[in-house]
Amino acid sequence: MVFVTGDPMIYGADASIALVSIGIVAVLTYFKKWKWLWEEWLTTVDHKK
Repeated sequence: MVFVTGDPMIYGADASIALVSIGIVAVLTYFKKWKWLWEEWLTTVDHKK
């Protein structure tokens, strides 16, 4: 069960997290930044980032 309570604040938080996540994926795809994200942030060995 995804929704635990019937509280509107919880539903709003769930919806906003989903929309922001979809938005981030859309922006990364639109600007073609997946390779940059992978190479510069996720797999970098630079400890200062």
